[in-house]
Amino acid sequence: MPCNDVHTVGMVRKLDIAFVDRCGVVLESYRAVGPMRRLRCPRAVATIERFAECGAWFSEGDRVGLTAYAARSERKGLSK
Repeated sequence: MPCNDVHTVGMVRKLDIAFVDRCGVVLESYRAVGPMRRLRCPRAVATIERFAECGAWFSEGDRVGLTAYAARSERKGLSK
């Protein structure tokens, strides 16, 4: 972090992308972003990405929470 800029150069599959601010509020949300695209949200501090799916995805104004689980597990030697 921070991450407020995403590109899909070289991606074969489409992505769902959400930009999030410091308080965990989704500022912008995009579905099925194709290859050769660049998205920016200057106010964002983080992005959430996944391969595009038909299921529910974040909307502007949603609030998300982030955890430091991966960082904690790496310090304790729990990661692969």
